[in-house]
Amino acid sequence: MELTKKLDVTPKELFDALEASILGDIEQATGKRPGRAKLNGYKYQKKAHEAQGKAKGTEIKVKIRHFDYPHVYEARFSYSTGTNTMRYEAVPTDDGGCELTYTEEFEGQGGNTRGFMGKLGLMVYERKLKSRANATIDGIVKYVKGQRHVKDNPLLAEDAAETASGNATEDAADSKSVE
Repeated sequence: MELTKKLDVTPKELFDALEASILGDIEQATGKRPGRAKLNGYKYQKKAHEAQGKAKGTEIKVKIRHFDYPHVYEARFSYSTGTNTMRYEAVPTDDGGCELTYTEEFEGQGGNTRGFMGKLGLMVYERKLKSRANATIDGIVKYVKGQRHVKDNPLLAEDAAETASGNATEDAADSKSVE
């Protein structure tokens, strides 16, 4: 599945948000926080949290196949049922935004993608995937624009810092109770 969207955020803003999410995921899974220079080729394991059709506790092996800030991010997620590969590729546009090409592919393992029912399942999966990808990208853009707004208003920056520290504490407590 490939999706191309024109975004009104810069490639750097987009990749700052992606990088923060990636580093947060790595830190939650491993307790480590590698620098940007170490992301290319980085591997780690995590457990699913009942999301996107994966049962809670499902082991996921993650490999960041390519991280070239602020142009390309590609990662592979391996499960017992198959492998997802996703890629974000951003190209700056003349108006100060960027054009994002998002691709995601699923390769099933075993018999879960064979035959009529397997192909039908993949078609349904792709339809849901496109919808989820659009929502994720829209959420990233909304987040980036919110960060712009906070940077432009010092009082909001203080409120955001207080909220973030409170949310981080709540998120840490939630993640411990989930696992």
